Amino acid sequence: TFNSFILRNGGSDWQHVPFRDALLQSLIKDSTDVDIQYFQPVRLFINGEYWGLYFIRDRFDADYLYNHYGAKEIDMASEVYNTEYGNIDDYLRLRDFLRKETLNTKANYEFVKSKLDLENFADYSIAQIYYMNVDQPGKNVKIWRTKEAFESEYKQTDGRWRYMLFD
Repeated sequence: TFNSFILRNGGSDWQHVPFRDALLQSLIKDSTDVDIQYFQPVRLFINGEYWGLYFIRDRFDADYLYNHYGAKEIDMASEVYNTEYGNIDDYLRLRDFLRKETLNTKANYEFVKSKLDLENFADYSIAQIYYMNVDQPGKNVKIWRTKEAFESEYKQTDGRWRYMLFD
């Protein structure tokens, strides 16, 4: 059951390899803990007219996080500073802290580790570098957290900020 989805033509790769983004995300599906957009290729017809090959993709929104994590109360930021859900003041304070402080001290490192899922961030960064995503850093970014830690039948989440991989 879906409340929403994305119908995508391949983005900036539409003329060359329209499935590049979907393929690259599928490579990390089982080996990392980074959220990816699952996909299904489809032939698109509108009013009987063929429009070509498109991809049905997950939409990264509150419904996605509920369906994949059981998360009901979330904070989400996109494009670095835009609030999509909840309140991102904690994220903005973390960014400010990282600009001003060094991680050479154990206390600072532990503070960042308590706010940001570092394994998720490392996997996300490695994938972006490997894929040669020229939109990084700063564009096509989504980061989220639950308002509190909980375990569900889906996955565990601990309230730290996590990155989502798309485009």
